Amino acid sequence: MGLLLTRKREVGAKIETTEGTVNPPTVAAEFAQLIYEPTAAHEVRMFERDPARVTLSTLDEIPGIRSGSLRFRSELRGSGVATTAPKWGVLLRGCGFREEKLSEVTVTAPKTGIFLQGESFTTTGGEAGVIHQNADMGTATTLRYVLTTSSIDQPDPGDTITGVTSGATATVGGIAGAQIGFRYRPWSIDPQVDDVNGNYFGPGSLTLAIMEDGVRKLFKGCRGNVNFTMNVGEPGFMEFEFSGVEAGVSDVAFVTGVVFDATIPPKFMGTNILTLALDAGTSPFNPLITSFSFNLNSEIAPRENANDAAGILSFKIPKRNPSGTLDPEMNLVADYDWFNKWFNGIAHRLDLVSLGTIAGNKIDIIMEHLLFFQVAEANRNMIDTNTLEFRLHSDSVNSFGDDELFIVAT
Repeated sequence: MGLLLTRKREVGAKIETTEGTVNPPTVAAEFAQLIYEPTAAHEVRMFERDPARVTLSTLDEIPGIRSGSLRFRSELRGSGVATTAPKWGVLLRGCGFREEKLSEVTVTAPKTGIFLQGESFTTTGGEAGVIHQNADMGTATTLRYVLTTSSIDQPDPGDTITGVTSGATATVGGIAGAQIGFRYRPWSIDPQVDDVNGNYFGPGSLTLAIMEDGVRKLFKGCRGNVNFTMNVGEPGFMEFEFSGVEAGVSDVAFVTGVVFDATIPPKFMGTNILTLALDAGTSPFNPLITSFSFNLNSEIAPRENANDAAGILSFKIPKRNPSGTLDPEMNLVADYDWFNKWFNGIAHRLDLVSLGTIAGNKIDIIMEHLLFFQVAEANRNMIDTNTLEFRLHSDSVNSFGDDELFIVAT
């Protein structure tokens, strides 16, 4: 009998071709997740048999619906190549995110108006896409966007880009647009078929495997929640918790030949790394903080099914309510009035800019519409601080939606 060691573990993830049908990760690339503290747990719903008889003895329970969970942490870092998706991209897709190829183009005169984040655009060259962020053509020299299904090519020099909603226009400069990285955003259509031209990859259910030093535990129909945590001077982390359908426990050797991305995770520390600004466009404010976290708070619901051998087809995400916390030092009201903004429901925009400085290992986090939910007194090293709780929302009732959060890897 072998001695199984807790630290010797691998986790593999693979999008399912058909929801709830096992699509086991088997090759090295599917196990290249550099993770911390992976744990798996099974749950079997046991029907208790305690009929009335002349004795107090009970009868054997009947095992019914079988499910499980898988938890672990992963470093927030890039793949090392801006045009290669981070390994954790597939995990975010299992948490209801869409993975999109992010492109950028240089724009020149004539250009007018303000392109709106999330609006569709067309070009005189026949391309189409969605604008990544608000861009004022009075000052902007570049435009970031995601191409949509109908586009194979990038905008070419001399093409005119026109915003469908804003009517803003810009002329492509001397170089055609090009992919610069990937963008991840919560998405309400799940599952979603991948774009035929490879411009985006939709969320969907996962088959997850955890290899525990010779034992493989398999779960199908998995979806999960993710919590992002950052502490000053340390790497950012994504804390994943997946729910899935039990799909087998068996003796399987480790997958060999696994090659992890060699990038060093950037630390949460740098000049003006995190800024807050009002939606109205006032000057940004850089609070003195030591920690920053946000959680998708996705509800995970089982799709129970008597026609499934385990009694559940898969798990779904019927609701999300993203929230987070900051811990800024307290300051004078004249410098920044946290309480007034909380009392009056004043929305903010938060930017975590360039977590990392090397191409292929830079992470930006954009929160377009942040609202303070609680401001509480605290202290750090006997210095007054605030504990800020915030919620993330869509920009307005008529906004394009699925725009409360963007994770950008470039």
